[in-house]
Parts: sequence; structure tokens; C-alpha cells
Amino acid sequence: MSSFEEAVQATLTMLNHRITELSDCDVMTDAQQEYINELIER
Repeated sequence: MSSFEEAVQATLTMLNHRITELSDCDVMTDAQQEYINELIER
């Protein structure tokens, strides 16, 4: 994995944690959340 990919990965992970914190507000649909999770797992 290139350093760029690692940076993207770290950013996605951070965003996902933040989105999870905000999920009480229903900011994202389940489908959007799943899409982000799939991106992170790649």
C-alpha cells in the first residue's frame, strides 16, 4: 500500500468513527454507512 493509500485509509477510518459518533442524529443512511465500511475494509 502506498503512503497515499495509507493516508486515505486513515482518513476514512477517522471519518467513519466520527460518523458513528454522529449516528444518533441519523446523518447517514445505513447504505451510506455500509459503503464507507466497505471502502475501509479494502
